[in-house]
Amino acid sequence: MIMTWLLILFALAAGGGFTLQAVVNHNLKLTLNDPVKAGFVSFFVATVILLLFSFINRRPWPSPATVSRAPWWIWIGGVFGIFMVLSGIIVAPRLGTAVYISLIVTGQLLASLFIDHYGFLGFQQHPINVWRVLGAVFLLCGVVLMRKF
Repeated sequence: MIMTWLLILFALAAGGGFTLQAVVNHNLKLTLNDPVKAGFVSFFVATVILLLFSFINRRPWPSPATVSRAPWWIWIGGVFGIFMVLSGIIVAPRLGTAVYISLIVTGQLLASLFIDHYGFLGFQQHPINVWRVLGAVFLLCGVVLMRKF
């Protein structure tokens, strides 16, 4: 039970951090005068920190044989990260962080419904039902309210 609460708090902190990331990266873009360069700096700093964590963690890297057996699509997660960072830099200051984040969450929910329903890419299948659709509709209503007011 304590672990569940810690995971919930971690996810909430990640959500708050994601929102701050959009604001920080937008200000970086203003300094560098280029959204792509701001995204590059953001990813460069993240790469250095992950590299440090990797050395601190001291877990061995997988063998080349293990890496070569992996499906091609597992290597493209960073592309989605680039899209997220650039969308935060470009969209959040124009629409506001509340609208931006509500749109992000709505997109995540719609993609999640698809992934869950079909068990996409090896995830456990959770068929779509009226309650899940209703939840998505309420979230979309929230986006409209956030944008309107």
